[in-house]
Amino acid sequence: MRRLLLPIAIVFVGVFVVPAVSGADGTDASSGSNSVVVESKTVYAGQTGVEVGAFVSNDVGVKAIVLPFEIRAIDAGSFITNSFELIVQGRIVSSPLMDLRTKAYYDSPSESNSCSGPISSTYGNFVVPPLGSAYFDSPSGVYFTGDSYGFETMSPGSDGAPGSGTPSILFTFDVTTTPGSFEIDTMCALPVTHLAMVDENFEAYPVQFTNGVITIIPCQCNCFGDPICDGVADVFDLVRTVDIAFRNGPPAIDSSPDCPRSPTDVNCDGVTNVFDYVKLINVIFRAADPATAYCDPCSD
Repeated sequence: MRRLLLPIAIVFVGVFVVPAVSGADGTDASSGSNSVVVESKTVYAGQTGVEVGAFVSNDVGVKAIVLPFEIRAIDAGSFITNSFELIVQGRIVSSPLMDLRTKAYYDSPSESNSCSGPISSTYGNFVVPPLGSAYFDSPSGVYFTGDSYGFETMSPGSDGAPGSGTPSILFTFDVTTTPGSFEIDTMCALPVTHLAMVDENFEAYPVQFTNGVITIIPCQCNCFGDPICDGVADVFDLVRTVDIAFRNGPPAIDSSPDCPRSPTDVNCDGVTNVFDYVKLINVIFRAADPATAYCDPCSD
């Protein structure tokens, strides 16, 4: 079984013991505008550098924040691979909460659920892995806290919502090539530490949590490097590329709805230009191998 490797050093500086507030299905019945919403996203099989945000909103001043996450596969084989990083940014970075921070990683849940309340999983001893890329097995836990030593608090406000705003927590990872889905939920980290926001009196108040579901779909490109899409790379494909690159012609569209690239964007830089034209010339007239001359349209 692969074990967790982490690209940054970990310092565990303490935990907050707070009551359970979130349900096993990733949501909670509490009301108000104190919430953590994890973005849901559809990605392509084998996609690299996927970014998923966790958006924090609070209607009172926050003295401390506890954000435990569980990442687990819904479908076998559909999960994170090769790398993982948790980045703290936005309002949390610019607030006094960054005076103290904790990043703890867990490679598997505890055998028994030792936390009270309807929490999906309980995690015990965190791991301190060596430096390197992070590899996960499903399920795994990630735990973050921010605290202020003084009397300052993070002011009431909101990160926004998925699709707008800046999330306070950004997960960055690669995904496997297996279509399916996995989710980023919340969990409990011993000793009995749940999702919470804490006010200046160190009283925890309820937080509504919405889990994120990452759906991996197949990537299929039928016409890549063949914008005419007749199964043959020839001068007609080159003419079509010239029309797009130099004459503002209409873009070429792949016949597969799952292809994330234009058939003429053979260097995967997001545009059709002279660089794509040169690569097509090399393949069509100079017998260059498309496998090495062109990029992989299913990778970022």
